[in-house]
Amino acid sequence: MADNGSEMTFVFDLAIHTSVSGRSRAIDRYAAKYPPLAGSDGALILAAAQKASFAVWRVENRHETIGLQITDVVHEEQLWLIDESLEASCPSGGMFASRLMTIDDFVITCGAIAPVDEFVLMEAWRSMPLSRSGPEVDDVQDPRFAAAMFRGAIHTGIMEDVRFIDPSDVDLQKAMRAG
Repeated sequence: MADNGSEMTFVFDLAIHTSVSGRSRAIDRYAAKYPPLAGSDGALILAAAQKASFAVWRVENRHETIGLQITDVVHEEQLWLIDESLEASCPSGGMFASRLMTIDDFVITCGAIAPVDEFVLMEAWRSMPLSRSGPEVDDVQDPRFAAAMFRGAIHTGIMEDVRFIDPSDVDLQKAMRAG
């Protein structure tokens, strides 16, 4: 059960980006019912959101322009993440699980971000569906993997210290200028 707004973002992520077998995803139903003007920024963002993929990633360092250099630890791929709040508050080496969408040559998160440590990983592993030989989930894109990671973050209590910060917040702007 989600106890706070930070944890509720997991519910929204799963409701929007996953579906029950045989059903379409909410984001795809939305795109079909309310198609944006072709070629518009809205069309670009909606298409990116529809193609978003779940990832476990590590912060390497600050990007020279803006944002962070991250590594998708499953695919061993370097990515440029643009997120002002994470850039201001996230230490190098921090690990996270979230859905990422690609825009041009960078990625952005889809809102639900779970910090990851060894306890979250163990809890996620423990909570995944089992087959005879062990956990059944083999693919990071399997919706059960995202649910297990989010569940692990909630059950271990790691989400209790997470706060989502508005990039327009004056204190955040001061922190970013201070380095």
